[in-house]
Amino acid sequence: MGFGRHPHLPLGTRFGGWVVKLSVRIRYADPGALAELVRAAEDLGFDGVWISEPWGVDAASVLGWCAARTTRITLGTHVASV
Repeated sequence: MGFGRHPHLPLGTRFGGWVVKLSVRIRYADPGALAELVRAAEDLGFDGVWISEPWGVDAASVLGWCAARTTRITLGTHVASV
């Protein structure tokens, strides 16, 4: 079958007492590409999207921008400069 999503098991499927949740980590991208990636992750059933915080870009504002374009996916930052 190769890599990828199993055709008969939705994401979040329970295996015994475990729940499998998958997220996507996205590095900085231009707004058009970022919107497409976040919407695709949501449409494919991923549980979350994690955004990196490169130099000079605030992850919180990027996540807010992503939140305005999604409906149910979890959003977070995996590295935040303080």
